[in-house]
Amino acid sequence: MLRQSWGLVSALVVIGFISRLTAAHDPIRVDGGLIADVAADANGVRVFKGIPYAAPPIGDLRWRAPQPVMPWIGVRRTDIASNTCIQMGYQKGSYYQVEFYREPAPTSEDCLYLNVWTSAQGDRERRPVLVWIHGGGFSQGAGSTPSQAGDSLARKGVVVVTFNYRLGAFGLLAHPELTKESARHASGNYFLMDEIAALKWVQRNIAAFGGDPRRVTIFGQSAGSMSGALLLTSPLAQGLFVGVVGQSGSFSERNLTLQEAEQQGVQFGQKVGATSLSALRAVPADRLLQNSDRELRPIIDGYVVPEDPYVVFARGKQIKVPVLLGSNANERGNYPHPKNLLEYRQYTQTQYPQAVQEAMNVFPARTDEDATSTYLVRQRDAMAAGMHVWARLMSKIGTPAYLYYFDRKPPARSGETPLGAVHTAEIVYFRNLLDTVERPWTSEDRKLAEIMSSFLAHFATTGDPNGDGLPNWPRYTPDQVMELGDRVGPIATPDARELAWFDEYFARQHAQLSRGTRVDGRSKGKP
Repeated sequence: MLRQSWGLVSALVVIGFISRLTAAHDPIRVDGGLIADVAADANGVRVFKGIPYAAPPIGDLRWRAPQPVMPWIGVRRTDIASNTCIQMGYQKGSYYQVEFYREPAPTSEDCLYLNVWTSAQGDRERRPVLVWIHGGGFSQGAGSTPSQAGDSLARKGVVVVTFNYRLGAFGLLAHPELTKESARHASGNYFLMDEIAALKWVQRNIAAFGGDPRRVTIFGQSAGSMSGALLLTSPLAQGLFVGVVGQSGSFSERNLTLQEAEQQGVQFGQKVGATSLSALRAVPADRLLQNSDRELRPIIDGYVVPEDPYVVFARGKQIKVPVLLGSNANERGNYPHPKNLLEYRQYTQTQYPQAVQEAMNVFPARTDEDATSTYLVRQRDAMAAGMHVWARLMSKIGTPAYLYYFDRKPPARSGETPLGAVHTAEIVYFRNLLDTVERPWTSEDRKLAEIMSSFLAHFATTGDPNGDGLPNWPRYTPDQVMELGDRVGPIATPDARELAWFDEYFARQHAQLSRGTRVDGRSKGKP
């Protein structure tokens, strides 16, 4: 059955996606065959789109580790991005739809493709490489949106790679039968296996684009940043990168045990009327998508993620590479938030069920009017605390860590309520791609984007963001952080007392989880 599915998919690839063509330059050989070279733009940047890094995860390959790319015949075109991984689109008029996803992109289970930007003149060069892991809560997003392109960074001498990975139920579903069929007795975390497969593709192929496989740095935002933290704890990722950039996402949140995730998988199967794994694999993708609640999370599966990532970091057993980390000044300003004291307490009970009064005491709200502002400060500090813990535990093992606090308020559109430095606002600054988002950008914004993208390019090159003509960025210390905003330079750490509470709270929560989790990722009892 597995062999038959591969043959069918291979035929579809040859018929639907392969073109015999004469390229302007010699074709480039990558895993699977030849791809067409492309002409450089006016700035000397070439972009290669829709390169497969794994076999399509469809049919019998649904919920399996990514398989090798299937060879193709002839020269494959690289001028069109692939479909994005199947997902629920952002609601029309919502913040993210307006900001980044103005044009709906076609989706498919056949989505394991990547894109490369380079200004290298040939394969003899060895430029630093940045590999982007997109965000979207592990249920949305893609590596091909304009705001995540690599044009500007490539002009600064960096080879940039973006890619798709499986999302939602397709990328994070665990199930007892999936665990049983696995030689590693684990299931779920297919999204993370995809990310590792993409990084391995980079190791094998990036030299053909003028990239240096010995200087690969991961950078990611939100779920992509969380992925970077998880990869630092996975033995499967050892040797695949030499640095990590994490933007607003860490390992502080609680992950599921394998047993918890398997139970969710069984419940999901019942929801779609599939009581066996074979029945689940036969369910149409659209039906699985419509019944997914978007709440699936990474799993401590005992294999890809051997144990609670927080515990790995606390023991100093993470992969030792330089990190550049940070968060934003109004992280949840573009998300739902409480409008009064009653809602504030309800939010608190949901977020901190075992520490409701503690959280209310550290972040008191006395009137309906200040319930919203207090909540937003707490959300800002929760994210900042996770990034501080990450930086502190990297510094503790002697690796360089650099921490930022982004507080530039992007200019509001006409008729828009200004939201400030919300979650994702820093993405286009770090990439120097402001014009991919429709806002009345100012010269101050453009100056900041030039500085931030230069920091990123220097970090990819040397493991240190500092460079000639740039403001000095000191290594992490608990009492200061690098402000990226109207001014660029070190400032005293905001809300140090509140961050200390989160530090203690995270440690307590993860100690409780680790006591209830075996080394194989299963729960010893009630976590």
